[in-house]
Amino acid sequence: MNLSPNAILYGDGSIKHPGLDNHGMGTVFEELVRRFNEENNEEAGEHWTPRDAVRLMARLVFLPVADQIQSGTYLMYDGACGTGGMLTVAEETLAEIATQR
Repeated sequence: MNLSPNAILYGDGSIKHPGLDNHGMGTVFEELVRRFNEENNEEAGEHWTPRDAVRLMARLVFLPVADQIQSGTYLMYDGACGTGGMLTVAEETLAEIATQR
């Protein structure tokens, strides 16, 4: 068995898999919702905003003021929150814009 150098083993020799961060857990949850919605002929977008749409919204908000962004650290509010996907994608987009300045 090939183990990565960072592998953690339990006492019985089984492998302990690392946990997911919030972004990863949100992605897993969204995929599960999408799959179950397909079975019921529903659209996944009825339950959360697709990440491409969030990326577009973040760019529409941040790009007009990109020259005034001093860092990638800002407060954001998502009243519905849900999986946290809107917040994490908006944060990634803001950090990307801040590094391009």
